[in-house]
Amino acid sequence: MEPNSLELEAGIKVLIILSLIPLVLFALWSDSLEKSLNQRIITNPKFDRDEVFEKIRMASLCVILFQFTLFLGSIDIIKAFPILTEITFTASVLFQLGLQSYTEKKVPPIPGKTENDSFNI
Repeated sequence: MEPNSLELEAGIKVLIILSLIPLVLFALWSDSLEKSLNQRIITNPKFDRDEVFEKIRMASLCVILFQFTLFLGSIDIIKAFPILTEITFTASVLFQLGLQSYTEKKVPPIPGKTENDSFNI
């Protein structure tokens, strides 16, 4: 039985809202991470930046996997609104990658080290 068009129109709206929820959660987590890093710098200025980057990248990967699962799980909506669902998926993944980049830039450098030192230049 085919879903009617009213259900699909409501479905695309729900899909867009559901794709925004993990982005907002990641942004809130990013803000919390920044605050905890500022506290960590006070107590331990030489913390492991690679560990922080790994946490950021794993959290971002989880968001992207959620987006991908959401996209694959909405087959009826993809059939009814193919362009809109693809735009929603692509925009949410690109926005997530931007949030990840922004979060990684918020990680403070190790005091006394310049950016060139981390590349062994």
